[in-house]
Parts: sequence; C-alpha cells; structure tokens
Amino acid sequence: MKRKPDDLAPETINWDRLILGMKKTTRDFIENVLENIIESIVITNLDGYLVFFNKYSEEMFGYQAREVLNRHIVILGARDPDVLGHIKRNETFNGEITLRTKHGRTFSAHVRCVPLRDEQDRPIAMVGVARDLTREKEKEQIDREDRLWWPTARPSPARSLKVNSSAM
Repeated sequence: MKRKPDDLAPETINWDRLILGMKKTTRDFIENVLENIIESIVITNLDGYLVFFNKYSEEMFGYQAREVLNRHIVILGARDPDVLGHIKRNETFNGEITLRTKHGRTFSAHVRCVPLRDEQDRPIAMVGVARDLTREKEKEQIDREDRLWWPTARPSPARSLKVNSSAM
C-alpha cells in the first residue's frame, strides 16, 4: 500500500520518546545541541560566572572555552545594561549591547538572555544568545554615506534626460 505524504509514520516519535530513548545522557544531548548551533551561546550562574561557552562563542570572541569558564562575563565586555538584573527578576532581556573580543575589539551584538529556571520556576542561571552586528552596522554606515553623496531628492541622470521625438 502506497502512503500519502501527509500520513503519519506507523510509530511516531515525539519529543519525550526521543529523549527517553536516547542512550546518551540528557546533559550530553543538550551540550551537543548547544555546541553545534551557529550562534554564540553562553550560560552563566546568577553571579555572572561563565559555566558554558560554545564553539561559535570561541570564534566570535577569540577565547577558548577553557580561558573563560569560571570567569565573570564582564571579560566579554558585558557591563551595561544590567542583563543579570533582568535574569534575577525572572525576566528576559532582548536588545543590543557592546561586547569585546579577547584582543580588545568592541562590537555591537544583538543578545537575547533568558533565565534558566528550576522546578519552582525560580531563576538559577542565565542562557545568553548573541549575534555579532558588525556587518549590519557597516552596511548601515555605507548606506548613510551613500545618502549623503546621492540624496534621494536629487533627480537621477536617467530621469533628467528628455527625448525630443520630433527631431528623430
């Protein structure tokens, strides 16, 4: 019998069954997922000390994980706004902040930080995801400079040409 594309597989695997059926521990599974996401992901305790730093974070900041684990997140330039304050209040932070690489280069990043909660829904840690905005900022700067040189109010040469069809 031929199955239609929208038919469910005879044994549908849901999330719970997938997790429970794995041979790896939940920790191994989560670390594997976090390590292979192409965004910077860090986890800190509520005091701001880094407990997880994925591969993409290593690329973005220039540090190896072993250099920053158990060090305060300010090593990455994260000082303002008070993101940890949001987390301690069990709130999510979503916004743009300035970060710093190992070699001192500062850059704008969009970050989303969420509280990691215990069974009583209390925050116990922070999970932060960051995306470097350097390319977007450079493009915005080029666009601003282009607008200075070629204001939109100025007619383009193509719109300024008039064709005298009677002369043809």
